[in-house]
Amino acid sequence: MEMRLETKGLFVGLITGDLLYLATHMPHANEKMVAKEACFAAGGPATNAAIAFHHCGSKAYLVGAVGTGELGNLLRHKIEHYGVQVIDLQEKCDQDPPISSIIVTESTGDRSVISLNTKTLSLGSFAESMQYLHDADVVLIDGHQMALGAAIAKQAKGLGIPVVVDGGSWKPNFETVLCLTDYVICSANFLPPDCNNTGEVVTFCKTWG
Repeated sequence: MEMRLETKGLFVGLITGDLLYLATHMPHANEKMVAKEACFAAGGPATNAAIAFHHCGSKAYLVGAVGTGELGNLLRHKIEHYGVQVIDLQEKCDQDPPISSIIVTESTGDRSVISLNTKTLSLGSFAESMQYLHDADVVLIDGHQMALGAAIAKQAKGLGIPVVVDGGSWKPNFETVLCLTDYVICSANFLPPDCNNTGEVVTFCKTWG
């Protein structure tokens, strides 16, 4: 029997520390409430996708900013626990990754999120990530580090590697990545400029190929 080679994916984007709370309802103004459950996890669109990819039996490389601080080391440990290899763009910096607070409503599964995302991050060189790109079968970009995502997408396109975008929400300069993208997975909140419904979003994405 011919052995199937392991599929490898490069995931580019946000790495956060997620504080998650399960609650009966969203808190009102000035309300204090006790969560039904709580946990701390590594999060971010690219991070979650990389962990899921590895869970399905493939090899995942995650490119993002972690750093050498206590929080960064904790998140790196959590991510590597799931078999994902981290390519850290802040490996010589102790700047903490962003923290997200997430409240999930028990009855509906709706969630509210507050985070700084990439506002506080300053990325170092991403030259190292390129060596992993040459070995990848697919690239996913979440748009949280647009210049980085566009640079990697351009290289992937030149190598004939499919590029996937996680379109959770529209972000400035997303066009620089979309013009190099093969597949876009959009949420209902992904609304490019002048788009008001799903049909207009599909038409917009098709204009970028």
